[in-house]
Amino acid sequence: MEVPLNLIKTENARRAAPNMKCMADFVVEKEVGEGSFSTVYCAREKEGAKREVALKVCLKRLILKNKMVEYIHREKEALAELSKKENSHPGVVILYATFQDSDSLYFVLSYAKYGDLWSLIQKQPNNRLTVNDARYYSASLLDLLTAELMSPASDIWSFAVTLYQFLDGKFPFEDVSEYLIFRRIQAVLYQFSDDFPDENAKDLIERVLIKEPSARLTNRWVYRPDNKWTRYLPRRNDGIKEFDYEKGGATLRHYADEISEDARPKQASKLWMAWLYRDLAGEPKWTKKHVENLFGADFKIGRMEVFRNTELMNEELWKVKHLIELRPVEFTNGIEPTDDDVFSTRLQPNGRCEVIQGGHVATENDLKLADDGKQWSRKELGRDLNKKYHQYQSVFEQNVYTPNNITVLK
Repeated sequence: MEVPLNLIKTENARRAAPNMKCMADFVVEKEVGEGSFSTVYCAREKEGAKREVALKVCLKRLILKNKMVEYIHREKEALAELSKKENSHPGVVILYATFQDSDSLYFVLSYAKYGDLWSLIQKQPNNRLTVNDARYYSASLLDLLTAELMSPASDIWSFAVTLYQFLDGKFPFEDVSEYLIFRRIQAVLYQFSDDFPDENAKDLIERVLIKEPSARLTNRWVYRPDNKWTRYLPRRNDGIKEFDYEKGGATLRHYADEISEDARPKQASKLWMAWLYRDLAGEPKWTKKHVENLFGADFKIGRMEVFRNTELMNEELWKVKHLIELRPVEFTNGIEPTDDDVFSTRLQPNGRCEVIQGGHVATENDLKLADDGKQWSRKELGRDLNKKYHQYQSVFEQNVYTPNNITVLK
């Protein structure tokens, strides 16, 4: 369709403020999409980088008529949050600017010249993705979801609805009117078509589309191609700001219900044995501070430290869980050492603690592995880890255990 005249002749467009954009800053080239109360155009900046942008024009009269003011505000807030450096993702458009005039609201966005995901789906046979494509795009979508924009329960509900659309080609709660769609969502009334292509995806959707939010499968577990459910920790970007475990749904209490009563020890250990298994290269300053608070300013890689098994101490250890090995301390025959035994107590690497009667207590030098000839080269270690990564698709092997931060003995 042709570009409206009011978007072409913009010489007299007025700015709301000197530092704000207006239509005079852009040349509108063509229409690329249309919604119920907005139209999207491909435009180009007249000055500066002269970027190609998507210009979303929302008509105020239609927004007011359809009572969509709150929706527009939420859309702007979500786009602004996702456009921050720490939240940016290659699969999401960036919001460059917003402005308005007497008739319209304008969103200036990065231009996705190859179209959006929905357009891609519409080009597929039966308007649905293949199972492999659905896995790829759903994994990318899951990586995007952040508890800071929405609650984890609503995030994962939206994910399941989108996954259904990927594989079925239509909305799970589809009906003849918005009111009936709303009633279907309220009652969670949906069904799978007879030719729904994947049983694993069907199982995942059924675990998520549940009325009670607390009963839904949360995004702490993801299904991987090796036919296993894998624990997925919320996405972190510690290099920009310290991760908020509470908002991210990743504190110890968020994982408490994943351990069955039968699997829990009848009597918890009073002590933990912990040690750093790699250096802190590349870690942000707040992580280093947590390590110093726990292990002291003179901390050493591989040196064992003992901590009390208390709620406060465990929360601190949880913040550096990607840097440490942790084992419960077990006392031989259940007998705990006394103050008099402090210099004749041996704590073994497996966490077993015993009092030595008249024997030799090993020093740190006695336990040091000093034979460099038994160490793997970086190339050998890299080859082995790559083999394991491609075999098991573990979410941790590539992010934590790499040739740059560990040493493995043959």
